Amino acid sequence: MQINVNSRFFEVKRLVEAGFDLIIPRVKWVVQGCVGFRSKLRPVIPVVAQWDPLQILTEECRNASIKVHPYMCVFNEGEDSAFLKQHPEFQAVGPEGTLLNWSCPSRYEVQNHLLALYEEIIDNYDVAGVHMDYIRYDDDNMCFCTHCREAFKRRYREDALAVHSGGYGKHFWMDFREENIRRFVRSMRKLTAERGKELSAATWSTYLWGKEGYGQDWCAWAREGLLDLSCPMDYTNSLDDLKDLIPGQLAAVEGKCPLWVGIGKKSSHSDLSPQQFAEQILLCRQLGADGITVFSHVALTDEDLALLKRL
Repeated sequence: MQINVNSRFFEVKRLVEAGFDLIIPRVKWVVQGCVGFRSKLRPVIPVVAQWDPLQILTEECRNASIKVHPYMCVFNEGEDSAFLKQHPEFQAVGPEGTLLNWSCPSRYEVQNHLLALYEEIIDNYDVAGVHMDYIRYDDDNMCFCTHCREAFKRRYREDALAVHSGGYGKHFWMDFREENIRRFVRSMRKLTAERGKELSAATWSTYLWGKEGYGQDWCAWAREGLLDLSCPMDYTNSLDDLKDLIPGQLAAVEGKCPLWVGIGKKSSHSDLSPQQFAEQILLCRQLGADGITVFSHVALTDEDLALLKRL
């Protein structure tokens, strides 16, 4: 479950009493690419100059015996990113040459920088693991920077722009992007395994479109043993949608890692009443999900938390 990195929302005890055993706080924003922890590699949000929200949260969670997996919006940098201003060569590019608010996922320099950010968290905070969000491309219209086009040309002897527009070799382009993302996930698995930490991820709800449209083959990650916890973002108001999604997700991971269904209490795709919230949780149990994640903490009311205690 997400929690806002702000002292007013540190309700760890109430969350534990409601049955939560994992908090996933955001520590890298999609505005200016800044971070919410004491970093030597990125600009930090202003509040961190006065106090360290992540330090306080991890201390409270340790005392309450609840896990913390801080998460970053990985390749999404947002507008006015200090990182992309410093390294404009790392900025993702659209098919028309438009500069995007994402870093290029295929660049080793980008991946190494992001790994170093996660390493800062693991080495300096008492966390059970770390979590990845936006661990993908924005859509199927990126990245066409010079680096990507040259790398694709060397490997497949095809022009990325030509195959993207529907020419022969489109499947090569999808494979190229998926392999770039999986390379980063493998590096994250290596880092967390060496440090004895868990690795979790927020993933696309529809597996096939996640792979083909966003380069995110999260079910293959699970089968390869790269994840300790997969959290598909099944944000919807519809029980029928969940009934369609969850069995396929469980089948695709083949039991290789726990699957916690992401329920959108309030998101861009959902806004659940307490009754709808309860119905979705019960359906997840009925269909065999290993657990649930809730987006987001600030949307949970006292009525929701009381309901969770009874379920």
